[in-house]
Amino acid sequence: MVRQGGLDDRARRTSKSGHPVKSSRYLLVAGSAWASRIMLALLQVASIRLLTMGLGQSAYAVYALLLGLAAWFTLADFGISAALQNLVAESRARGIDYTATFAAWSVIAMAGGALLALAAWLLSPWLAAMLMADFPGVSTEARVDATRVMAVASIALASASLIFKVWYGEQRGYLAHLCQLAGGALAYLCSAWVVNHVVEHRLEWCLFAWCGINALLPMAFLLWRVKGARLPPRGASTPAMRDVARQALGFWGYGLMAALVLQLDYVLVARVLGAADLVSYSIHARVFALGFFVYTSVLGALWPGLTERAALGRGREMMTSALRHLGAGLAFIALFTAFVALFDDRLLAIIAPTVSAAGTVSFIVAMGGYYLVRVWSDTFAVVLQSMGQLRPFYVMVPAQAVVSIAAQLAGLRWLGLPGIPLGMGLSFLLTVAWAAPMLASRRSRSLVPSA
Repeated sequence: MVRQGGLDDRARRTSKSGHPVKSSRYLLVAGSAWASRIMLALLQVASIRLLTMGLGQSAYAVYALLLGLAAWFTLADFGISAALQNLVAESRARGIDYTATFAAWSVIAMAGGALLALAAWLLSPWLAAMLMADFPGVSTEARVDATRVMAVASIALASASLIFKVWYGEQRGYLAHLCQLAGGALAYLCSAWVVNHVVEHRLEWCLFAWCGINALLPMAFLLWRVKGARLPPRGASTPAMRDVARQALGFWGYGLMAALVLQLDYVLVARVLGAADLVSYSIHARVFALGFFVYTSVLGALWPGLTERAALGRGREMMTSALRHLGAGLAFIALFTAFVALFDDRLLAIIAPTVSAAGTVSFIVAMGGYYLVRVWSDTFAVVLQSMGQLRPFYVMVPAQAVVSIAAQLAGLRWLGLPGIPLGMGLSFLLTVAWAAPMLASRRSRSLVPSA
């Protein structure tokens, strides 16, 4: 294989003893992650006010449900993006050329996404009827069209997000953050234009403005990157291609199980409690998700560094770095929860003044507790995934999915909205929250430092 100066990169990232050192590039990636997430948070909060006032409570309930389902369609990348991120980080650590493998898998992902988009378009009438049969104030035709817009746009974004993972693997995550910020700003401006100038099919155009516009920039960068790359010979099967296929299948299976754990909440609220409670849940979930995104963006920037340390056998440094980020994440989420609990009424008066969406103290505390558990669990899950250790999740996550669905349903019927975060949190506490740190510590100690 062709070397591309990877040994020079490794020399710059390591000290004379061979240990990775904190680089200005990592600080740039982490800093840009924080800055972009804060600015995107402001845009998302502003979009809640814009859309609740522009669509009304009935149409916004449909909008919120479909955005809540968008994560299911991100599975359309088939796990390829996460596998490519590991490939890029490991190839850089070893000085190996990865451009042909990246280009080949990008073409595969885009072709598969196109086929899934066609299937989603055809299945949208059935999906809309199943999920939104009891949603008043929005016509059947509008529900179907809105479902189609969200599905196709989300699948396009899933395929395009490969470029984000590659940039992370190249320690250029700041490009991903800038692209996401530009897409978010453009999507907000387009949404504002739709609200102020479009009367017919406003719901569908708002969904396209938010979901579709966010997919345009990364898709353009991905196509530009693939255009200049040399594809492997037809029929060629290299070790790198096979390794990406193996990891992608694992990541996709893990993503599917994770969706069963994390992405049924909107469906359950809509089916059990109805559209009014869905609006309240959606607004609070988005507020808390924005706080959590600040931490996950830092984890995303940390992942390639952990992968490089794993490739060099630096297990102790991996755990030290993860624990340092974990402490900061727990403190941040605790403070964020206290802020929301104290100022919930004032926040809602600002971001959603035209809808009834007040949350009880028990619901807000339950949401905060759930995200504290998520910070703990996700940190150690990233450590394991950065080492390519997915097999433990094949056992844990299916069991967690069963617990999560049962606990959320029981919680909804007995406790109302607080039952959703409590049910999901319980599923983590009984599985990943204790197993992931134990396995991450054990596997990191077993790494052998490279010569």
